[in-house]
Amino acid sequence: MTDFCTIANPTGFVEKTRLFRITKTSDGGHGLIRPRGTTAKKEFTLTWKDMTSADKAVLDAFVQANPGTTFTYTHHQTDDTYTVFLDEDDVSFTSVRSKYWSVSITLKET
Repeated sequence: MTDFCTIANPTGFVEKTRLFRITKTSDGGHGLIRPRGTTAKKEFTLTWKDMTSADKAVLDAFVQANPGTTFTYTHHQTDDTYTVFLDEDDVSFTSVRSKYWSVSITLKET
């Protein structure tokens, strides 16, 4: 399995725990809820506000080489590894100044 590309750590990072559950409304109008599975999954949003052009090229090449596939992501603070996929169909890089970019991606655990 491919590892996530090696670039500078993100300047912004959000870790979310996704809980899977099924909700229904009964015929009497009561809310019903139950777990869909037994395992919660992680979701990571990584943001770079001043990504160098070199790191942009590496990330862009990684995204293009791994469409719709899973890969290994190593959490930059805990060193835990997760099998994830890119949540977006496209990644937008915004120029913030000469040779520096802003970008945000979301990785979801499988």
